[in-house]
Amino acid sequence: MTAAGARIAGSFILTASLLGVASGAATESEYWSIDDFPSDQAPVFEDYPARWPVPYGLFSINFDSHPDAPRFAEALEAAIGQGPNFATYYSVVEVGCGSGCATFVAADVDTGNVVIGPVATAGFEYQALSSLLVANPPNNLAYAYPGNEIPKSVYPRYYRLTEDGFELVWCWRPDADSEGDTAC
Repeated sequence: MTAAGARIAGSFILTASLLGVASGAATESEYWSIDDFPSDQAPVFEDYPARWPVPYGLFSINFDSHPDAPRFAEALEAAIGQGPNFATYYSVVEVGCGSGCATFVAADVDTGNVVIGPVATAGFEYQALSSLLVANPPNNLAYAYPGNEIPKSVYPRYYRLTEDGFELVWCWRPDADSEGDTAC
């Protein structure tokens, strides 16, 4: 190797080290592991019971009930005839909003009124007899990121359906110390 080549190679190694590329420091802090998630602190479906279920399905959609409902017309119309599968009165559709993105949309089977919930990267978890909705549930994250390198911008969020829409009740966002931060 010539002296000029050695200087260029040395400059590259020094620059890469200063940027953290060679050591992996730049990417290490951008991810968290599902093993860090405090599952014992997360809300459970049983703590958010919904009213008694109805024995029939969705008959029509009230597109005037939410200003964004017409955007989801095709998906909502496909839900007509479905029985409730969330909070005992709602038929849910998860609508894609791009690669790695889904929007939670549901219609009340009694009124046809539409509620639009959060957006998630790794989908949702919900139950028919509970008003709790989990965006980016831990099990989905473990499946979506099998190398256990979950971007810090993606974390579980727990919502409760109220008469006014979705209320954030708990979330866990990893911090630089991997201890988590519930102040989302």
